Amino acid sequence: MLDFSNEDIEQAQLMLRESQHEDDIIAALMILASLDTVDAVPDMMRHISDTRPVVRTALEDALLTLGQPAIPAIVEYLPKLTPEDHVHLQTLVEKFWKHASVNQIQTLMNHEDNRVRWAIAWTLAKPLQMIPPENIEHIFDDLADEPLTAIRWAATQSLTSLVYSSDNIPPELIRVALPVMVDNFKYGDMNLSESSVGAIALLIDPPHPAITAMLKSESADLQVAAVKVLTTWVQDDKTLDEETLQVLKSVLPRASWQMSNEVSRLRYVLSISHPSALDILDDIPDIFNDDDIEPTQDVRTTQDILLPPMGDTPAVKTD
Repeated sequence: MLDFSNEDIEQAQLMLRESQHEDDIIAALMILASLDTVDAVPDMMRHISDTRPVVRTALEDALLTLGQPAIPAIVEYLPKLTPEDHVHLQTLVEKFWKHASVNQIQTLMNHEDNRVRWAIAWTLAKPLQMIPPENIEHIFDDLADEPLTAIRWAATQSLTSLVYSSDNIPPELIRVALPVMVDNFKYGDMNLSESSVGAIALLIDPPHPAITAMLKSESADLQVAAVKVLTTWVQDDKTLDEETLQVLKSVLPRASWQMSNEVSRLRYVLSISHPSALDILDDIPDIFNDDDIEPTQDVRTTQDILLPPMGDTPAVKTD
């Protein structure tokens, strides 16, 4: 290997920041990757949106050469990308564990750096497509103990992507993922809750005992989530069964104002697509009023729910 001085490394980073010539960029990427210069990842990541395939390929090769130690800095770059470029970053990160075994995935999902855990959760759809169904449970065992809502959100997004892109969802995936999605609501994060509603509505169809249990729960958040799932089902042209609607009717006398508002939204979508279902709820007053709603949390953009800056102490999972 050729010897490079600190000045050479600085010059290579400067080329990445300032040069537009593909030969300069590719040479700089190769030098920095061969020297395991993880500190240069932010400069390398500038070229993830490069329209020249040869530059993008060189960047990918360089980052994969650096290996998993580069993942935190790669993830840190996400807020600087336009949403259109997120797919490039996601494809790149997927390749770090393209052929990973279940044990390797578990190790990554318990990594001490929360950005590594976030990265694999964000790209979890790929591993879930490759591992045997009987091993899926081990993956969600780790997610069930995950304390960071940003990581749980990333995994929920991956699960939603998997369901959308797959013709056949293994029953084992539904069995082990559903409790994790329901558990997400206890964290009180609006993004996580809304993503979980969508995932649940995709994973299961009416009638389902999980929704009945959520409606009967003492948790107002779970009740609200259950009604949101019902509304999503109706919007997806799924017919609600009478038993589920009767359970909903039975719990409405003790409903919170949030749940009452969600029921009003449900009544509205039912009135459009399944008006006969309203007969079951006909003696429940419709109290929904847009002017009365004062949301306590706004749904944030992807960039706003990322992890703390790299200078902060990583949140470590504890057993």
